[in-house]
Amino acid sequence: IFFMFFCVLNIVVGAFVTATSEISQRDREFLINAELEHVESYTRNIQQFFTEADKDMSGMLSWDEFEEHLTNPKVSAYFASFELDVSHAHRLFKLLDVDGSGQVSSDEFLDGCRRLKGTAKNIDVNMLVYEVSRMSEQVSVLMESMMNMMNSNAAVDRGSADSIQLARELNKA
Repeated sequence: IFFMFFCVLNIVVGAFVTATSEISQRDREFLINAELEHVESYTRNIQQFFTEADKDMSGMLSWDEFEEHLTNPKVSAYFASFELDVSHAHRLFKLLDVDGSGQVSSDEFLDGCRRLKGTAKNIDVNMLVYEVSRMSEQVSVLMESMMNMMNSNAAVDRGSADSIQLARELNKA
């Protein structure tokens, strides 16, 4: 009886583990599909925003078009629903305009909005700290180089001044 009870218990535990594993797999697939759907929906909404803002239908969004589109409170709220802060619209536009052309293409706009979505994460802040410290080191090396060049130029100038003074004294004699 003990052996039979043990076998039945193993079968029940096995069935429970199998069912739990299948449920976990379905949950994972559900989460992946939900995230993909969210990304696609976000992309469609951003593209719709871009199309509505591009008044001249050039495929490029100028600062004037962007600013005019954000004056509508509904549009501003809609943009905020994308988790993007529009309180500094001009700075936002400059961040989106990665090539500095003064206009933003559809791809620049979409990529920039994805990149700027939400709040800064710890890794973002730490990457900025790293980049700033690296640039600071490079500037220090550059300044030291320039100081060395200026000092050597000053020494050459002093040497030239001494030579000129010596030539004048020789000419007088």
